[in-house]
Amino acid sequence: MFYKLAEDTDKDIAMFTDKVEQFCSGELDAAHFKHDCATRGIYEQRVDGTYMFRIRLSGGQFTPQQCQLIGELGAEYGDGYLHMTTRQNVQIQAANIADAPTVMKRLMPAGLSMRAGGGNTTRNVMTSPFAGICPATPFDILPYAHAITEYMLAIPGSYTLPRKYKISIAGSEQDAGYAMANDLGFVAELRNDTPGFKVYAGGGLGARPRAADLIIDWVPADRVIKIAEAIRRFFDRHGDRTNRAKARLRYVFERLGLETIKKEINQLTREVLADDDVPFVLHETELFDVTDDATPLASSSPNHAHKLTFYRQCQEGLTAVLLDLPHGLISGNDLIRLATIAQVLGGPVSLRATQEQNLLITHVPELALEELSDALSGLEFFQQQNHALNRFVACTGASTCRLGICLSRNVSAAAARALDHAAIPKEILSLIDIRVSGCPNACGGHHLSPIGAFGTRIRHDGHSLPAYQVVLGAEQRSDGIQLAQPIGKIPARALPDFFVALAKDFSTNRESSETVTCYIHRQGLVHFSELAEPFAQIPPYDENPEFYTDWQ
Repeated sequence: MFYKLAEDTDKDIAMFTDKVEQFCSGELDAAHFKHDCATRGIYEQRVDGTYMFRIRLSGGQFTPQQCQLIGELGAEYGDGYLHMTTRQNVQIQAANIADAPTVMKRLMPAGLSMRAGGGNTTRNVMTSPFAGICPATPFDILPYAHAITEYMLAIPGSYTLPRKYKISIAGSEQDAGYAMANDLGFVAELRNDTPGFKVYAGGGLGARPRAADLIIDWVPADRVIKIAEAIRRFFDRHGDRTNRAKARLRYVFERLGLETIKKEINQLTREVLADDDVPFVLHETELFDVTDDATPLASSSPNHAHKLTFYRQCQEGLTAVLLDLPHGLISGNDLIRLATIAQVLGGPVSLRATQEQNLLITHVPELALEELSDALSGLEFFQQQNHALNRFVACTGASTCRLGICLSRNVSAAAARALDHAAIPKEILSLIDIRVSGCPNACGGHHLSPIGAFGTRIRHDGHSLPAYQVVLGAEQRSDGIQLAQPIGKIPARALPDFFVALAKDFSTNRESSETVTCYIHRQGLVHFSELAEPFAQIPPYDENPEFYTDWQ
């Protein structure tokens, strides 16, 4: 266990159990029950009567023992698969609401919870999956994520906010994309050999994305809970409770202006620093020896051996093994077997959910890689490593989500097949990352990707058809983050062919060692708008009615 659950967790489960019984008996209406579900990470899916259960993984980290439990729950409930999300949670899909209390009760002894997994609450705290093992980070940020999680889950104010409150912690400026695109972001930095963080706030994705502003130049690391609470109080005070569409913290930043906000947050921070009910983080931080030329693992080229993709940790002799999960899916049975394999490895082995919907096994002895590969070879997901589909991140889209407009998983699968058929060189394909969301809400994280797309609809010839707004050019810079910019809308049926054309254009015009991001910025968005134009053409409905349908 990495943090303590709130003391009233058992009472909350008992309360929700009563709500479930009332709903199932018809005593509680769906509208009121929906709110009770959301604050506990439960959402009804597109098929009436089926639900998604979201389990929090603070910092994306979980133990082999927790992994086994999650696998068992995934195998017993829902459709038998677990879904890893871009916010480092794990979801059970197509579950029965009557089973929710049982799932909660089984999670609790393992130190896991669904609480505040949705609704207007403090959501899962994200970190880099390479936290504590990356040679380019000055110290381990995971304990701070767990400390914030423990505090926020315990206070009533975390459950009655104007809208969701999302926090992310980065190990360095070179790996700070999510920290600079969340409501609150911390970026680790040493000053005079003292661990601390730069503080960003007011960021977010969705229909109106916004890069976060630097609001505090640096704070000692032991103050992260204090800062998170000060921002929570500020949001609680100023968030718009009358207009849900403009209730997020980023709209407060637009409305009040940065200088006014900084003054009030400074005042709130002073108040919170004097508040004994808000703790400092009492953690003995080990400093890592970071060289000037150290490359973050997140942006470095991985190693390959024994059919595994792995990274060498800053701890000598240890590696982190990356496991690709197509569409973030892994069967409960595979997860159970993976937990057993991880436990056999021994030592401080842990598992991490990544923002790319994959899994990372950390602290694997390099001498044990061949043994690990042999053990993994019989697992279902391991047969799909190094596939074009693993270059895509996609939310569930309209296949299960009630907010989804397009079938984002399906178009990603179609695009992967098209890339395979086009025989794009593996060395080129390995450099390409594409994020697809089924609607503007950005659960796929399209605005943080060099290549992204989100679902919409367009009209032509008297008919509506599914389409995607393509966005390009997200970039992490020393002075902040550049979110991906739109270049045009492409019908869903033409999107795979556009991605093939884009990959070929990159392969043909790429300069030596050039990344996709650098290539996009060198060519300019006009170049890609022109490249996309032929794929935006729509035939008359009578000539090709299938073109007006989504990928199945």
